[in-house]
Amino acid sequence: MLNDYIDIMPTIEYFNEIVSTSAWYLKESIIPFYDLTYVIDGSSTYVVDDEEIVLESGDVIYIPKGYKRKAYTDAENPMHCFAFNFQYSYLDGSFRELPFARKFHIGIDHHLIELMKTFKFVWLEKKSGYKLEVRGLFLLVLHHLMTRYLDQNNTSAHRKRINKIKKYILENFNTDIKMRELADLVHLHPGYLGKIFKDEVGYTITEFINRIRVGKACDLLATGETVSDTAYQCGFNDPFYFSKVFKTIKGFPPSEFKTHTKRENRAARNSS
Repeated sequence: MLNDYIDIMPTIEYFNEIVSTSAWYLKESIIPFYDLTYVIDGSSTYVVDDEEIVLESGDVIYIPKGYKRKAYTDAENPMHCFAFNFQYSYLDGSFRELPFARKFHIGIDHHLIELMKTFKFVWLEKKSGYKLEVRGLFLLVLHHLMTRYLDQNNTSAHRKRINKIKKYILENFNTDIKMRELADLVHLHPGYLGKIFKDEVGYTITEFINRIRVGKACDLLATGETVSDTAYQCGFNDPFYFSKVFKTIKGFPPSEFKTHTKRENRAARNSS
């Protein structure tokens, strides 16, 4: 998994060690950068796309670019944290989302804290060539966080998230399911959710939804429902698109479902 990120090239736009006062807050805005914040003391509440996320000592929050964000500290227990705002790309020209959940807990990691304190010194001193040094230090921070995160979020943890997504799809397949709502359900970035879902299930999320819908469509067609009514009942807004998806999965169009079923039944009888 770490090999997926070996050619990452980050650029730090802002860094700060925040020892907040009781009145500390971030005003609401859509952030044009990636936010990675590690809380080492106190408590705060971040609101990310209207979802409240409470952070306490040992928590990390990762907010991708383009999300709406605001935050405020607990007035009685002000937050102490290290915050990075950054951009990143890959040397090979491709793009892969970082593997972090929106929020995860690593506890008080003294090695990580020392890395961040060293980063702070270099960032503030700004000697000649400091940008190269802070990039190297930030890569060490990312490597350490990825190693900790991936170690504690192994396949079994991913499976729990995937099962939650599958259950939601099974209960809501006839609605317009958005990738963003599925990602928010398990606190993952949509791109990363799509990757682990494909790795775990063998289908993309869209393919899985369509297979569930087509499975239900077969039940309805068997009872005599029309193709159009079946399409709408199974979450397709366009009967023509439904027919295309159905044929891709089943190998024949829904209009031939009964004929195909009779042929299969006849073949089964003849072979018995």
